[in-house]
Amino acid sequence: RVSDVSIAISRLLFKGHLTRFKNLIIVASTGGGALPYMLGRLERNYKAFPDLVVDPVEQFHHLYFDSIVFQPDVLRFLIQKVGAERIMLGSDYPFPIGDQDPCRVIEKANCSEDEANLMLTQNAEKLFRI
Repeated sequence: RVSDVSIAISRLLFKGHLTRFKNLIIVASTGGGALPYMLGRLERNYKAFPDLVVDPVEQFHHLYFDSIVFQPDVLRFLIQKVGAERIMLGSDYPFPIGDQDPCRVIEKANCSEDEANLMLTQNAEKLFRI
């Protein structure tokens, strides 16, 4: 669920796990949930309480994301926020709400050929060493 992803990943960000564990790789499902849209709020929280948490925006840019956002404009926003090199094809298959044609959102998002290749194959090949 989008809310579960948002809460779980934001807790990891504020605790600094991605800095503390340099080799830790996290792929945030559902395009990172609501996190890409909440970065400003997370940053304000950090600035209000800098002694209690680490910079979540810095941590955010260490994450990877899947492309299960269903809407091309939302994928475009995610690409602008994190770059195509941080997004991989996702489907949520075999769940009923999964995307039965997961490549379509990438095709419809007006991606360059390089961006599409990164998301469709190259990022996963690099990340999973395949």
